Amino acid sequence: MNKLIFFTLLSITNGAIAQLSVSSQLSSFYTDNLYRSPQKTNDLVSSFDINITYENSKWPLSLSFFPEYDSYLNHSELNFWLGAFNIDYSTFLDKNNTWQIYGSFNGIGRLNRFDYTLYNYLQYQLLFAVYHENSFALHQISYYYQVRNYSQFKVLSNSTHYLNWILNKSFKTRTSVITTFAFASRNYNSQNGFMVIQDTLFNKKNKRGHHKHAPRIITRVIPFDAKPVSLNQLSLSIRVAQNVLPNLGFFIQYLRSFNFFSSGTFQNFGSYLGDDQLFDDPLSYLNNEWSAQMTWLWAKNWQLKLKTNYNKKNYLNEKAFLSATDSIASGGLRKDKKWEFLLTLNRTVQIKQNLT
Repeated sequence: MNKLIFFTLLSITNGAIAQLSVSSQLSSFYTDNLYRSPQKTNDLVSSFDINITYENSKWPLSLSFFPEYDSYLNHSELNFWLGAFNIDYSTFLDKNNTWQIYGSFNGIGRLNRFDYTLYNYLQYQLLFAVYHENSFALHQISYYYQVRNYSQFKVLSNSTHYLNWILNKSFKTRTSVITTFAFASRNYNSQNGFMVIQDTLFNKKNKRGHHKHAPRIITRVIPFDAKPVSLNQLSLSIRVAQNVLPNLGFFIQYLRSFNFFSSGTFQNFGSYLGDDQLFDDPLSYLNNEWSAQMTWLWAKNWQLKLKTNYNKKNYLNEKAFLSATDSIASGGLRKDKKWEFLLTLNRTVQIKQNLT
């Protein structure tokens, strides 16, 4: 079980000039299992980010820039910078505002420290979505294409296609039922594999036909390029949300994913909190997950969230090593059980500035 406690220490919004807004946030979370391993390691992780957004007054267009720094209290070697920019466009297609389109292009760059510079990457994503609201429900269909490139570790470079359809049905009882159907496909060019070969070397024989010395065992590691990896997954989810009071609500959700003709042999490169796509690719395992969340809005912009989820993760072809001395993956295919609790407390402070 991984216990996570989130604190948003400070969130400030400052409207500096017309069309330009600046906000910043300082948040932290504590975890008792940083590496998601049987040998638990705790840490306090903090994040500071700034959001600078420009909105065009003539066109439904906005530009955003997000610098961020993440630091680990006990494992400073994991600290990293993250920089992102967004270009967003959104407009309605009819007078009744029932059809809306949204498009965006964003880029992300990550800079790690020390040995972790191996995981520096640049990522680009193009997204397009259509929203339609009728008397029955709100429909959302979206698609994005993403490319992530690791300059020092090409084996991890990949491209992703993601398509989903969300149906949101509301009732007079202040109840909402949200269903999601999604298809995701991630392709890796190759992953470096290796074969371990043991050769037995014999010495020359003596006059009696015996070897002069005991034979030597020579171990050789031969690298090779594995076949391209394609991780394809279908997922279905249903969420029931209920407003109990104007300032109090909760939801419960069930999510299930299914393998869709994945191919190749994929191996995750470790596991620690910070970048699931890199260290525990969500398309490398199948989900069977229950989750629930309560949200409580307080006075003076305080907000409290309590969330829990339980997930049985069945990995497609990753083997389970039961101990540090287990070299044959005697556990068979890896199966994880994830039980997580999250407590989030935050407050937003808005600073108004009179312009002259």
